[in-house]
Amino acid sequence: MPHRHQRGASTVIVTLLLLVATLLGLLVANRQLLLELRLSANQVRGAEAFEAAEAGLEWGTALLNSPQPIGDDCRAGGTQDFRRRHLAIDDGGRIVPAPLASHCTLDGIAWTCRCADAAAPPAAASAPSFTLALVDIGRPGLVRLVADGAGPPDAVARQEVLLALQPVLAQAPAAALTLKDAGVPTEAFFARHFGMARATWLSQPVVQRLACSGDCGAAVAAACARGPLIAVEGDLLLRGPLTLGSIERPLLLVVSGRLRLEGAVGFTGLAQAAAIDWVGPTGSWRGALLVEGSAAGSGPFDLAHDPAVLQRLRNGQGSFVRVPGSWRDF
Repeated sequence: MPHRHQRGASTVIVTLLLLVATLLGLLVANRQLLLELRLSANQVRGAEAFEAAEAGLEWGTALLNSPQPIGDDCRAGGTQDFRRRHLAIDDGGRIVPAPLASHCTLDGIAWTCRCADAAAPPAAASAPSFTLALVDIGRPGLVRLVADGAGPPDAVARQEVLLALQPVLAQAPAAALTLKDAGVPTEAFFARHFGMARATWLSQPVVQRLACSGDCGAAVAAACARGPLIAVEGDLLLRGPLTLGSIERPLLLVVSGRLRLEGAVGFTGLAQAAAIDWVGPTGSWRGALLVEGSAAGSGPFDLAHDPAVLQRLRNGQGSFVRVPGSWRDF
């Protein structure tokens, strides 16, 4: 029987080489896939941290402009609003922040927050979170808001912005009682003193808007305890004995209709109304009055112009707005 030579050895070798090459290709592809997965995870955590920091800036600005008293959980129910808890504004308009470590964590679809001081640092979060800080920059009317965002376990992002206090009173009246000239439009009279149109001024979150009938003294006093900027739709009757505002925290009252005072009404601050009348004996009025129409009454009316009260209103009250071009994340 003739000897037959075996064939196919070279084919086996080539096949093995191809299998090895395929395996190496799969290993490289798998390594690249794992790298892309890590990069994607890093991008997700980085985006979470960035968005958390941006949410912190928006949240902090909104709370600074809210007159709602809050508790340690940053929810309604406390005795002071966020601004009074964490900021002080001196007579020169310089904003001096108190220690702040407000911290919020995303719990599912809602934020769980705590408004504390710097003595109680927040615990490490296992979900996207942010921590806020307020920084004094030494210039009147400006404060820096800093938000540190976190995307667990290790992603961090910092964003900050300058906030300017836009005064609610652009030009303080030079006299105790200022009446609108007959030839001046009502909106121009308002904008001259408040620096903006009436509708814009009323739309500020920091302004409380009331609508009441009859004696509104109790409603205005309750609103005054929450915040010093109050707008009343329609006419307003204040009946004494009643005290509104103080030298430390003067009141700014805007009445779209007639303001009527009866009895001993003590007021510290500025009021603007379509008209005013009073029935004596009245209390003391310290600050100024802006009237679009008539001002008349019976009995004595103790009205004193107080530049210091008006300046405190101008420097210390208003809405915080972002300074254009001040945002940065480095």
